Amino acid sequence: MKQFEDFGLDTANECLWRNGEQIALPPKPYAVLRYLVENPGRLITHDELLDALWPETFVQPQVLRTYMLELRKLLGDDAGQPRFIQTLPKRGYCFVAQVVEGNGTRLYGFFSERGRGTFCGGGPR
Repeated sequence: MKQFEDFGLDTANECLWRNGEQIALPPKPYAVLRYLVENPGRLITHDELLDALWPETFVQPQVLRTYMLELRKLLGDDAGQPRFIQTLPKRGYCFVAQVVEGNGTRLYGFFSERGRGTFCGGGPR
C-alpha cells in the first residue's frame, strides 16, 4: 500500500482507498495513477506513460488528458495549484505529493522544512 494524504493505493488488489473507503476507479485510470505514484517527484513524459501502459499500441495522447482530468476530479486536485498531479506543458506529468510505503518508508517527500515544496520543473510551489 502506498499512501499519500488521505489516500491509499492498494497495489496488491489494484484499488484506491480514501479514509478507509474504497473508491471506484476503472483499470486504465488506476494504471495511470499507479505509474505516477510509483515514480513520484520526477517528470514522466507523455511518451513514457503511453509506452508503459500501452506497449506496442498506438494511443492518442488525448487519452492521457482525459484520464488526468478524471483522476484530478477523483482526488480533488486542481491543475492550477496541484497537490497530487502537476502538468508540465508539452512535457508530461509529475506526482508531487509525499508518498509513503505502507511500512512507513517515505518514497518521496516534496515538502521542505518551511512547508513549501518544489515542483518537478524546479520552481517553488
